[in-house]
Amino acid sequence: GIIIVILLLLGAGIGDFSGAKIKRAAMVKRPSDKRLNIEGKFLIGRKSSPSFPSNHALNWGYISMFLFLVLKSKNSMKQFRVALLVFGVLIAYSRVAVGVHYPMDISFGYLYGVLLALLFNKLYQSKFSTQKDLL
Repeated sequence: GIIIVILLLLGAGIGDFSGAKIKRAAMVKRPSDKRLNIEGKFLIGRKSSPSFPSNHALNWGYISMFLFLVLKSKNSMKQFRVALLVFGVLIAYSRVAVGVHYPMDISFGYLYGVLLALLFNKLYQSKFSTQKDLL
């Protein structure tokens, strides 16, 4: 419902904002950074922005786990919930496959997203899950 959508957007926004702050503090160069002089072709091209953590992995870790948790009571959505988790992991892995992140970038980003999902799920369960959803 509408509460789930609001919490989904709020958590993703907080994750994206804090992930960007961590990137600026850590200043880890991407594998595709020109300054590293690594030879090879990179599917997305060479980027010089900071790498750690992967905000794609963070956001998909959050989105997939939050929806997995809040939709837990709906038995008809079991396959969808599992597919969300698989999709989230594949999105995270794709960042390494195309050469824009290291495995540590996606691991930290994904786990940070899952932690945010656990916190927002706790908020949802304690404040909103017994109320009638608006959507």
